[in-house]
Amino acid sequence: MISIRQATIEDWEKLRELNQKIFVNNSSFDEDLIVDFAMTPEGESFFKDAITRQDGCCLIAEEDGRMVGYTNGGTKDISYRKSKYFEIDNLGVTSEMKGKGLGLVDFEFYPMHDHQWTENLVDKIEEKRNKT
Repeated sequence: MISIRQATIEDWEKLRELNQKIFVNNSSFDEDLIVDFAMTPEGESFFKDAITRQDGCCLIAEEDGRMVGYTNGGTKDISYRKSKYFEIDNLGVTSEMKGKGLGLVDFEFYPMHDHQWTENLVDKIEEKRNKT
């Protein structure tokens, strides 16, 4: 069974290893991809920031305790919109999980067209940011 949880800073190394697998598998579809980005110092900073940023969140999908996908993103101000928005930066699953609906599970967690849900998420992120 697939479970989705919030990433913690303790996950950053496994998360970047997961991303490395995903990037290698996706490189044949995207020639602009820097395949080893996750393993660089910049990649390390990216993943630590994705987990700890105050205006966003990072979610990990697991099956039997093994990471099989992730998504991260953050709040986004759009000057010509009234509502608050959350933008997904990355969404990836391992090759063996492709076609099994895991990406749809992530999108069910992020109901994009539900403005009230998005505003509630953005409000929670803003509360978290204000506490620090």
